[in-house]
Amino acid sequence: MTSYVGRGTPVFEFILPDECIEEANHTIDNWMESGKESPQGSNVVARQTDWTLPLPLCEAYASLCCKMISNLIYNAGGRLYGGLNDGTTDVEYDVKNTWGADYGPGDYVKPHCHFPADWAAVGYLRVEEGASPILFDGNSPYYVTARQLLIFDARLIHEVPPTQAHRRCFAMNLYKRPGTF
Repeated sequence: MTSYVGRGTPVFEFILPDECIEEANHTIDNWMESGKESPQGSNVVARQTDWTLPLPLCEAYASLCCKMISNLIYNAGGRLYGGLNDGTTDVEYDVKNTWGADYGPGDYVKPHCHFPADWAAVGYLRVEEGASPILFDGNSPYYVTARQLLIFDARLIHEVPPTQAHRRCFAMNLYKRPGTF
């Protein structure tokens, strides 16, 4: 499904497979139980993992979703997100950063974007009733549910206002693989 936010920017929605949800929850649980400190200088004001969380199943799924988006946009006549000059759309994506976060009441995310990445992806693992939406361009609330994977242009400014309920997610930055575009 595709929604349009802010100034008409698309946000692409996918459903996370069970194996991705299990992998992410298990990996985040292990990191949280390790007692490590959340990274300094993050936009996330909540309990957060470091930016090198190993989620190979989630990364592969998000990369495939980005390739599908690129193919869809290219075939519709756009070259913003991919497509080769020879008419093919064999663009591949690599994940360079992956992290997880647990939000409790009062936690939030400061406005930011993920540039210079091509895509940003956020997978929602747990979302209690009353959890804050993600805001795009400061005024387009997007109410998420568990199992959703949102993928959007990494230049899109987004934030999460202070939440009243628990939510858990993972996020990642995706870049076009050199030589495939």
